[in-house]
Amino acid sequence: MSILHQLNLRAKILTVAGTFLAGMVLIIVGGGYAIVRQYNAIESAVNMSYERVSAASKVNQNIIGMDRAIQAVIANDEPDAIRSASIASIRAGAVLDEEMAKLKESYGDDKGVAELVMGMQALRPKQLQIIGKARSNDDVAALAMAAEIKDEFTHISNLAQSIAIRSEQELKSALAISKQNAFRILTVLGAMAGIGVFIGILLSMFGARMVSKPLATIQRTMQSLAEGNLQQTNLGSTKSQDEIGQTITATRLTIERLRETLELIAISSQHVNEKSSTVAQNAASMQKVTDVLDQIGWAAPRQTGAPVP
Repeated sequence: MSILHQLNLRAKILTVAGTFLAGMVLIIVGGGYAIVRQYNAIESAVNMSYERVSAASKVNQNIIGMDRAIQAVIANDEPDAIRSASIASIRAGAVLDEEMAKLKESYGDDKGVAELVMGMQALRPKQLQIIGKARSNDDVAALAMAAEIKDEFTHISNLAQSIAIRSEQELKSALAISKQNAFRILTVLGAMAGIGVFIGILLSMFGARMVSKPLATIQRTMQSLAEGNLQQTNLGSTKSQDEIGQTITATRLTIERLRETLELIAISSQHVNEKSSTVAQNAASMQKVTDVLDQIGWAAPRQTGAPVP
């Protein structure tokens, strides 16, 4: 406050306005940063969950496609059909390996993913053996091997499906959490904006009081002076060095000088009255003396018999 007292009125207004604007800028910048950060977090969570859902779904689809291709290899007798089914099975296996690598990278050390990867690593050689038996027209051996790995295929397919379902649930959960965080950020920003408006109102009231109160005091003082009343002109003390503070100080000095002048006039008037009273008394005394002398002057001729002039 001592620093504020040293500022002029313009600087005070600019200080109050600047403080309010700085607070609003901080709120806007902080809110913008929080929103951008939350948006990045939402985007990252959604992208990760989407990648998991996509990879798990593709793994499941390619497991089913690989199984169907193996069955097609066994069921067909024509060389071209067997060749096409074999290529389809191998291609499905390659895509499956690629998607499983993405899934493992996304989930890390997840037990379900690790079990899925180990199961496929054990199943791939058997897949190639079945394709080899089918292409050499040894359908009996191919069917026997296919029957042996049927349960493994089913288990792996179920694992992939459960991972896909879990990934979808994680995506929904991430979206729900992001929505809650966004609502929380908006609530905080709303509260901060409300606080900023409240502080702005307080600063406005403070600025208005800072200007209106001393002006009202000066107005009352000048009204008393206009009415000739110097007793109701108490301006109080002020530490402010702005234009209003200087006006109050100058007005107070003027009133003090007027009071001193009126006191001097009153003292001088009293002295004049005293002198006038003394002069009047002296005049009265001289009149008495004159009267006595006149009486003496009249009495002397009568006693001597001389004519009265």
